[in-house]
Amino acid sequence: MADDASELQRISQLLDRGEVQAAQRALKPIYQRRRQEAPVLYLVARVNEARDRLDLAERIYRDLLKSGDVPPNIITKARQGLQRLEVRDRLRRHERIASAKLTKPDRLGLLILEATPAERRRDLAQQLARVLDIDPYTARLQLQTHGWRLYRIGDFATLDVYGRDLRQAGLKTFWVDRAEIETIEVFCVDHLEQVEPNVVAVCRDSLGQVGRLEFNHSEVARQVRGGVPFFVDAVSYDISKQDKDKIKRKPEIRDFVQLLDLHLPDRRCILRLCDRSYRFDQGAIFTAEQLEREQKGLQASTATTRINWNGMLAAVDRFCPTASVWREFTPFAETAIDYYNLMSGIVAHVEIPRSRPSNWDAAFQLYSTLVWLREAEAL
Repeated sequence: MADDASELQRISQLLDRGEVQAAQRALKPIYQRRRQEAPVLYLVARVNEARDRLDLAERIYRDLLKSGDVPPNIITKARQGLQRLEVRDRLRRHERIASAKLTKPDRLGLLILEATPAERRRDLAQQLARVLDIDPYTARLQLQTHGWRLYRIGDFATLDVYGRDLRQAGLKTFWVDRAEIETIEVFCVDHLEQVEPNVVAVCRDSLGQVGRLEFNHSEVARQVRGGVPFFVDAVSYDISKQDKDKIKRKPEIRDFVQLLDLHLPDRRCILRLCDRSYRFDQGAIFTAEQLEREQKGLQASTATTRINWNGMLAAVDRFCPTASVWREFTPFAETAIDYYNLMSGIVAHVEIPRSRPSNWDAAFQLYSTLVWLREAEAL
């Protein structure tokens, strides 16, 4: 044991001098005899650190910190080892960012974090904290167990480096060029003229020009569903105030407007349907209530509009059984609507009569196009 202790000290000195191969050769027989002992494992971590096997070195250092029977001096050295790895990792990342900025023109990018499994949230928060140089508690609060999070907006070259490192660390993430969001054409659907044998949609382009688009059921690759709030100005009275201050107005949510996007990748376009603007009095019949009101020439009420909308969704599910359905718009929107500069620059393509613009409309446009770009990346 005494001989091993002196040999371990000699190996440590070899590593200090940068003689990594000699240290590895000397450590191998001791490791075979005492592979569970903390001083030996610490030197194994140092060898891996010196050989640029940083992931393995980090894992050993962390295992030493978690173990309950490690001598205090080894605990201190393991912490110092992790600090060295973090500094090294940070410097390399900054070098890669500087290099990327030289080779790529300035472009605005968006970095999105996908949902994190609850059982992995703690471990992945540590990785997020390491890559982005933030504290683990803050990182954990920023990981969602449902839906996507619009995490960062900034220079695309920088986000590209961060995104790759986050993926390597085990986090599900993706990043896009802001300009790509505008490359997908959106048509607002007035009504579906027919749904069988092919679908014929009467729709408007971004210039308001009306046309007919006929497509096969199999062309629909994805559905994106969501609801955006419809606000009204609520009036309240405060009798304790003077006359001019008695009346107060503030926006309140009256209802949620339902939206449905159909993605047609081969045509590189999105068909957007909205329950407030869809003409259920024309085209395909989806419910008995719709047929009855059409025969009697009656206008649809709010209740029948919801029934007709649900009937149409059921019909879409029937004729597009293989299309994926994306429903987690709301958790994403809650992380996106406060990016006012980004939202104000997005053409929403949402036909809702509003007294003032709402970032929720732009958030739905952003979510749907991000789904498109994410799925295209996965192919």
